[in-house]
Amino acid sequence: SRVLRLGESAEAGEELSALGFGSIAHDLLEQFYREIKDSLPVFLEGQALRIFDRIAKETVAQREAKGEWLGLPALWPVTKSSVLDCVRAYIGWELEYLDRKGEVPRLIEHRFGFEAPCVIRGGDIGGNQVKLCIRGRIDRVDSHGDGDRVRHHVLDYKLGSIPRKSGYQDGSVLQGPIYLRVVGESGLPVGKCRYRSIG
Repeated sequence: SRVLRLGESAEAGEELSALGFGSIAHDLLEQFYREIKDSLPVFLEGQALRIFDRIAKETVAQREAKGEWLGLPALWPVTKSSVLDCVRAYIGWELEYLDRKGEVPRLIEHRFGFEAPCVIRGGDIGGNQVKLCIRGRIDRVDSHGDGDRVRHHVLDYKLGSIPRKSGYQDGSVLQGPIYLRVVGESGLPVGKCRYRSIG
């Protein structure tokens, strides 16, 4: 730190780049799937790749123009390349997965509980009937099947590791199941809640 003359504030700023990584990755995924979900490609190549590259360029330019903190300026080019490479690789894998499973993105960055109350009703551990008013945003809801067999799966992106199965058993993993309940309360038949690591 003596050679580079980095103080505590600079070191703290460098750590914030991880938050910037996740935020930009989410924006890229949202915009890409919004644009191509009605004509979903199987591979990230050709027109689909050109769409991603355009969105990536625009998204990065907007972040830079706003002057938001993206980590140490000297490290930003490396961080930027890492974000784009990770998201590009993730989309490439996921497009093939969606095609193989016959799934389609239906709701993207789905907001709930803002314009109208979203209420979940149920019983507590004491057997009392209670209600929970919540609001939030679901990264994505994918559908599978058709007619009476259609199911909607909640997807939550994670940067890094995803929750272990034990978290579902002891109740420490609540986000996915709650989101699944929200989708169900909206009248859509539900399937599973999933977490996927994007980097």
